[in-house]
Amino acid sequence: MNKTLLSVLTATVCAGIGLQAAPAEKAPVKPLPPVRMNGKAFFPIGVYDLARSTVKQPERLGDVDPVLYDCGVNAAFFGNIGMPGDKRYPGYSHIVKAFEKAQKDPRFSNIALIISFDSRIYSENDPSLTGKARRKYRPLNAAEIEVRKKFLAEAMTFFAKQPNVIGYSVDEPENTFTNYFRIHHKGKDINRIGFALNDWLGWFKPLIDRYHPGALQIPIIAWWGTYKDVAPLYDILIADQYPRGKGKNQPEFSAGLYEVSFDAARAVDAARNAGGGRTVIYMPPSFNNLKGNWTFPTRKELRYLYFAPVTRGAMGIIAWRLNRCKQPYRETVVYPTLKELSRFHDYYLGTWHDELVSSNHDEATVDYLKKFATRDELLNDVKIGKKKVVADFVPDVTYCLRRKADGQWMLLAVNNRRDALDVAFTVKSKMPATVKEELSGKTVKVAGKVIKDKFGPFDVKVYTWSEK
Repeated sequence: MNKTLLSVLTATVCAGIGLQAAPAEKAPVKPLPPVRMNGKAFFPIGVYDLARSTVKQPERLGDVDPVLYDCGVNAAFFGNIGMPGDKRYPGYSHIVKAFEKAQKDPRFSNIALIISFDSRIYSENDPSLTGKARRKYRPLNAAEIEVRKKFLAEAMTFFAKQPNVIGYSVDEPENTFTNYFRIHHKGKDINRIGFALNDWLGWFKPLIDRYHPGALQIPIIAWWGTYKDVAPLYDILIADQYPRGKGKNQPEFSAGLYEVSFDAARAVDAARNAGGGRTVIYMPPSFNNLKGNWTFPTRKELRYLYFAPVTRGAMGIIAWRLNRCKQPYRETVVYPTLKELSRFHDYYLGTWHDELVSSNHDEATVDYLKKFATRDELLNDVKIGKKKVVADFVPDVTYCLRRKADGQWMLLAVNNRRDALDVAFTVKSKMPATVKEELSGKTVKVAGKVIKDKFGPFDVKVYTWSEK
């Protein structure tokens, strides 16, 4: 009998009697490298800001909410460098003062810091530009760049002396230059703006290498269609996506939370293909005090938003942002979720064994996991484009398998759907009779090599076991 026909008949018979066909062999997944501070690998965990909610400007920078240390926070953004004389960010003197204040607590030295460049460092306002987006800036000319270089050389010399500063960032430069690109590059696909950004911002790296050796380029890039093109601009890519909702009182799980899974996978794929030691930190939404039709995640939703990017290969989570969280929201939603995420820090740095796992929900079985817009500019005054079917769909369930050096295993899994699922994981490794689901504390039986469990909408499960 023809082998192809035999395979089809076998699959048909198995389906008819309720048997599951043997999972296909998977190729090993190439891990992204970890982020490092002073040579030591770590998994960044943070919420952008550090200050307590009761502290107001300008004292916020330099204030650290002590609860964050208990939550396992080990990374943060620490101030914006502006041009000298700027009213909002006057040079970098305000950051120097913040360091003097924060360094009084020795624990501060363990927090990896990212310094941001204000938009005026790499652009100039141009009122003549037209377009929907509010940001109307143009790239710098050669003379303006030279002025910035002289100033930044001085600033970087200071930051190079701060051992926990790991690099520098810019915030969503695609949105900064959208209007300029549309007008001055007519006829060119706006989604290829990344190539122009390389020209406009490429002067940063030589400057960093000269005045702060070892520091990294860590930009926040907003459009998932831009990641591959801007590889020259990053050592660590920070990708962000904030699913839109229908107002403050929308039903739980109604927003497109799965967008962070799609976005994170795009970022990881881009960094992996670019190579050169590049890696990814993901920046999910974490706020409840912001104007616009954004989703204010519930406790269960935030748990999904923090863990889902890890299942796609992200090597850090720095959510945006603590400064946009009211105190009760911090205490009941943000802090508990940070603690959960940090519990498994050492597993995230373990060896990758994703190829050993398969599930009965490895495909996308609903349309919303298959269709995505070409880009989402993450601007409240710009509508999302038309959605279309993509090749890199989001499966119903995503997961990752990690092993620590001591032989402990972790299977982290999330349900990317709005409805409940019965999920069966097959693990091609020696398995115990039971595993522990850490978030609930429950013991789950293992039938041979199969773990079966019920997942609620956008649910998260963390299974651990020892190979001993």
